[in-house]
Amino acid sequence: MTKYIQLFLILLTLSACGQKENEKKSPENVSENFAESKQPTESQNEKISDEELYLNIEFQDFFEKDQISFLINNCLVFENKILTSDKSVGLTDIFLKIKKENSALVIALNNDKNITCKTKDSTLIFTILVNQVENIFTLNLNDGKYVGFDKLDNNKLLFNQSHMPFEYD
Repeated sequence: MTKYIQLFLILLTLSACGQKENEKKSPENVSENFAESKQPTESQNEKISDEELYLNIEFQDFFEKDQISFLINNCLVFENKILTSDKSVGLTDIFLKIKKENSALVIALNNDKNITCKTKDSTLIFTILVNQVENIFTLNLNDGKYVGFDKLDNNKLLFNQSHMPFEYD
């Protein structure tokens, strides 16, 4: 029974992403998907306050000179960033603070530049390429607005979600 549930979840994720079951991922067609994705727009670089915070995303432990690209609902947030975790705290230098404005997400990348991604969906699907290996996660905001990713073997990611901010040593 568990295998049927896992199969159902995989098929549901693939259909939600518009992925055809028989289409295989390769670096070439992943790049094509980036070109076709809804392009974000940069907006004013105002900081997102704790009261406005809709979602907080951090890239945490076990990254070592890994090439990362990140999309939310097919909107490219960043591409080909090289991430390395600080071993003393288990955190990279990339973090995202997101607020919701009408039908758009305003994403502050490291409190530096804001990117606006229009989205009609209330479901958020994260597509993260780790050294060109695709990882897809569907977010349930009922599980918390603090999200963290740890790198596992084979360029896969562990998805962490919490109602409380993560603590680092």
